[in-house]
Amino acid sequence: MRVCLTWVKPYIILRFETSIRPNQMPGYFAQQTVQQVQHVLQKEVPQEAVRLSDEERQRVNRRASIELLQLLLAQLLAGLMVALLAWVLSGYQAAISALAGAGAYFLPNLFFALRLLFAMSQPGGSGPGLFLVGEALKILASVALLWLLAKYGGDAVHWLAVFFGLLAVLKSYFLVFVYRVWRGR
Repeated sequence: MRVCLTWVKPYIILRFETSIRPNQMPGYFAQQTVQQVQHVLQKEVPQEAVRLSDEERQRVNRRASIELLQLLLAQLLAGLMVALLAWVLSGYQAAISALAGAGAYFLPNLFFALRLLFAMSQPGGSGPGLFLVGEALKILASVALLWLLAKYGGDAVHWLAVFFGLLAVLKSYFLVFVYRVWRGR
């Protein structure tokens, strides 16, 4: 096995070539490769801070807010489309189940997005800590809502509709991507 290192700031890309098997690799080559990897990993990568003016920061925050609202709208529309399709195909109970599945992810995501929008308007802004904690709480809230649906929904829940409602909201990022590509043309 041969390990080739490619340095692309600030990432290291390891490419493994399997021209020889690991048990046939000469000891000297293996030792040199390990030393090269350790040497590259120990290097300091200079990180230059990006300084934004107040006007640039407002422009970035405005664009992020618009994109976040577009994503929420796409999630809402995707959930409603799946619920409408479930209603046409299987009736009222399937539509309610699809809405429950879509809501299990949409509602926590809505509250998280509103929290991010609020944090962007504050002088300190939002940081990675807020984002990570918010994502964790969003996932826990989604799991809790699905658990509540399973516990109290009983036999009235159409689980296939729940799944497709949840899937539509989760994958609505794709709708935003298609919209941006279409608008760019």
